[in-house]
Amino acid sequence: MPSPAFRETSDAIEVHDAPDAAGPDPHARLRGLGYEDAAALLRPRSNTASPAAGQDDTAETRGAAGAESDFSEKLAKWSATAPKQNYDHVRFRGVMVNKRTRQLVRRAEKIMREHFNHDDFRFSFSQGSYNRSVSASAGTHDGGGALDIRTRGHRKKVVDHMVQSLRMAGFAAWSRGRGHDSFGGSPHLHAIAVGDRELAPIARAQVTDFAHGRNGLRGHARDPDRKLKAPVPKWAKNKLNKLRR
Repeated sequence: MPSPAFRETSDAIEVHDAPDAAGPDPHARLRGLGYEDAAALLRPRSNTASPAAGQDDTAETRGAAGAESDFSEKLAKWSATAPKQNYDHVRFRGVMVNKRTRQLVRRAEKIMREHFNHDDFRFSFSQGSYNRSVSASAGTHDGGGALDIRTRGHRKKVVDHMVQSLRMAGFAAWSRGRGHDSFGGSPHLHAIAVGDRELAPIARAQVTDFAHGRNGLRGHARDPDRKLKAPVPKWAKNKLNKLRR
């Protein structure tokens, strides 16, 4: 039996409402995209170079604006459209997942590349779904929708973007091993696909914990990544709201 310190969650989930953000939403116009928090969509792209003095950058600016508009439309579509309920099992980069989970991962990777500007980014997995071989996971990965994602070697900012991208795609996702839990020797991200019909009971309880602003671990501490303010797709928000009632 695994040490309690390494259990992903306990069977009993305490109910705590996450604190609401203070003040009015300054990005009301972008809320029309269907995201709960549109502020992240307005962050500047970090590697956009400033034009040289006297340079006519009108065409470049228009091109960048057009690309940003196209991606905003894509985000709006993803927000309104839940992934297909396809639970066929597939091997995906060395782990087993269902096709629904794979679709959400690809959305998250698109967000990493096009919104956070990490060109050619791909997630790397240390554990997938339908896996009973890792006792330390306490059954979290027995069913569908569960992933552990490698973060070793990535800068803190990149790991933050990974968490945000997964949440924006529709995962309950947390960073592990960054000083707020017992996974210090094994940094990774833990992600559970919201709305997956084949979640293991403990994974389902973790989504409930996520809905209440908690970390999905024994003790139900506050979400360690809450300050990242990643927007949640409308279809996932509807499911999470039902869990908070």
